[in-house]
Amino acid sequence: PVTFTVSPRLNIAFPISDDAKLFFNYGHFRQLPDPMNLFMIRRYTENSQVTSIANPGAPFPKTVSYELGYEHSLFDEYLVRIMGYYKDNSNQSKTVNYYGRNSLVSYTQRTSNAYQDIRGFEFQVTKNRGNWVQGFINYTYHVVTSGYFGLGSYYESATDQRAYERTNVYQEKPIPQPYAR
Repeated sequence: PVTFTVSPRLNIAFPISDDAKLFFNYGHFRQLPDPMNLFMIRRYTENSQVTSIANPGAPFPKTVSYELGYEHSLFDEYLVRIMGYYKDNSNQSKTVNYYGRNSLVSYTQRTSNAYQDIRGFEFQVTKNRGNWVQGFINYTYHVVTSGYFGLGSYYESATDQRAYERTNVYQEKPIPQPYAR
């Protein structure tokens, strides 16, 4: 099947003085899945049992990204940048397990039912000019929430399926990940 997508992007920069600007970036981005997720069928060599099946009909992973920020040039040597961002990653790849009764049939399949929400802010001071000292200092506060829709495993045995569903976690608790460079 032919896949057609549109990936709009919008970038706006608004100067507010000779040395400062506000900016906004927005875009949709698609990526090709790993070829193993599209075409591979893996078999166990002893009995030729299928252990993994690809999903060629899966939609491409998609990211919708937003950035809003402020830049200011100081003394024609330093650039101060403050920016907030949000990224919505959908149709992300996830492995789903299928188990038959008595483990006679067991295989995995790649699906596109995982997601991530990434948000945070960034503060950076850059020095691009100078004979002796150049570089940047950066602080980023980053929070990721990830999860998936549906189940991560399916059991032919109703008892095993109910036991799995009691412990299945659909969404990871967001944990802030600040870092400095």
